[in-house]
Amino acid sequence: MARINWRYAAPQDGEHGKGAWQHDRSGLGWVVPIPVGYGALGEMHDAGSVANARDTTTPFRFVESLYSVGQWLSPHRLEHAEQLLWYAASQPDAGRYRCCNDYRSATDADESDYDF
Repeated sequence: MARINWRYAAPQDGEHGKGAWQHDRSGLGWVVPIPVGYGALGEMHDAGSVANARDTTTPFRFVESLYSVGQWLSPHRLEHAEQLLWYAASQPDAGRYRCCNDYRSATDADESDYDF
């Protein structure tokens, strides 16, 4: 999978009208939803304080799924095995529990990263 970054381009000085959403997708391919983690819906609860939780020894937090959009890439198009791997990038204080993949195509390797 390859992440697609979307950015809002506001009208330039002297231009009238609405801005436009732009993406960094190049080429053709399947665009698919990607579940990338969980986002907190509230504060962390003490262990054992939530009724019917499956584990009474671990702190508990209600979460919802986080999704992104990406372009399907066949594994044979990858240059390195690391491009296929995902890793955990949790930020519990911010309520984000995400999986990340650092795949960058050769055409956009020089662009800066965006972290929304």
